[in-house]
Amino acid sequence: PPKARVPCPFPVLAMIAAHLMTVKKEVMVAVWLILTWALCCRPGESQKLMWKQIVAPTAVNKSWSVLLSASSPLEGKSQPSKTGEMDESIVLDHPYLSWFNKVLKKLKTGKSPNSPMFSFKTQYGSQMFKDVAAELGFQRIGINCVYQVRHGSASTDMLDRHRSTEELMKRGRWKSLS
Repeated sequence: PPKARVPCPFPVLAMIAAHLMTVKKEVMVAVWLILTWALCCRPGESQKLMWKQIVAPTAVNKSWSVLLSASSPLEGKSQPSKTGEMDESIVLDHPYLSWFNKVLKKLKTGKSPNSPMFSFKTQYGSQMFKDVAAELGFQRIGINCVYQVRHGSASTDMLDRHRSTEELMKRGRWKSLS
């Protein structure tokens, strides 16, 4: 039989996220997956975000952005990223994710800046992803690990020519092409 064609990664993720939101009533797990995609970050990085790291658009920057691995020398809570970087800011600029701006605005309204964005553990979200991928039949084409969200984001940006290799490496915090 002919080999199954692997669908474009984001529509697959969107289907998983929609299933999580509607059937499983796991809206914040779905938001976590979409944010992990949009940031091209490790699932654990996005899971640790606090609301103060989600930055609304301004007159200078028209897009939402996220401050990863923020330094806070006054509070003594500086935590570099896995690659040792501090104060990494990532703009949420995927044209097909413009609807996500409204979601972030609604979710952030009234939240304490120092409260965590997500109340579940990474393992819980990962298992939800794996379970829903299996329910929707995506395991048979190799979609079975939440870490694939990060790589799917980078691959889609390259395929769509949305970013150069250098921009992708910076966005994904990859130090080398390997």
